[in-house]
Amino acid sequence: MGLPSVTTRVPGCTDAVVDGVTGTLVPPCESAALASAIAMYVTDADLRNQHGAAGRARVLKDFQPETIYRDVYRSYRDLLCGLAGVKAAD
Repeated sequence: MGLPSVTTRVPGCTDAVVDGVTGTLVPPCESAALASAIAMYVTDADLRNQHGAAGRARVLKDFQPETIYRDVYRSYRDLLCGLAGVKAAD
């Protein structure tokens, strides 16, 4: 969609959003900071478009299901091979 994200600095969100690049992270439970971040994107179309485009590019690059599945598979394979005392074949 190409939209920037505004979210709180909590686990998961901090992994997904690069503050100042793909969106804005604000402290949890701080409604004024949340409102300010949203207002910034409402009033600054250039920044909104820049962060939105960067977010979309990051999702397409780093969050494709195939990549995630492959990485999870490799992690489990390496753990199991380590338990069995064998080297994982690539």
